[in-house]
Amino acid sequence: MCLLRANKNINIAFMPKLYQAQPLTGFKYLHGRKGDKAFHIGPLNAPVTMEEVEKVVIECRANDFNKADVLGWEWSYEVNELAKARAKENEVVLKITDFQIPPTGELAQISSKVKDPRDLMD
Repeated sequence: MCLLRANKNINIAFMPKLYQAQPLTGFKYLHGRKGDKAFHIGPLNAPVTMEEVEKVVIECRANDFNKADVLGWEWSYEVNELAKARAKENEVVLKITDFQIPPTGELAQISSKVKDPRDLMD
């Protein structure tokens, strides 16, 4: 339990820097701000759930945020299904404006074998 809590705190402290945003304190579900958007950092060891997204929306509305990003490594089935349904209803355009991977020895070895940097994205 302590290790999980420590990982979550490290994640919440590190991600705003990686996301080039300002951390926020005093909120339960909002972890930072980037421009006029709030953002939430999902757990490292579990998927982001629909309930979690709904709580982010509620906290945003209660604090005058009209936009929010939810950052996650995994997404629950219902979140994926909702995204698919919304994509069918509306045109969705995904544009990656910035993508950085912290340099490591392993990454240098892998990237020397990759011709297109987009192949490094999961």
